[in-house]
Amino acid sequence: MLQIARKGESITFREWTDLFLENYSKLPIRKPKTHVANLRAANHLKRVFATRRLVNVTADEIEH
Repeated sequence: MLQIARKGESITFREWTDLFLENYSKLPIRKPKTHVANLRAANHLKRVFATRRLVNVTADEIEH
């Protein structure tokens, strides 16, 4: 578990987003329209945060 947590410290926003979209945003976990909405949101957010480490992105920055 500690290795997973440490890996999370260095993963970029783009890497995490791509992983989420591929593994958790499609059938059977999510409906097709939800996946489309997730893709749209991810594309907007990746423009700003793609190269930043995931742990450094705050909820306030996303809201802004």
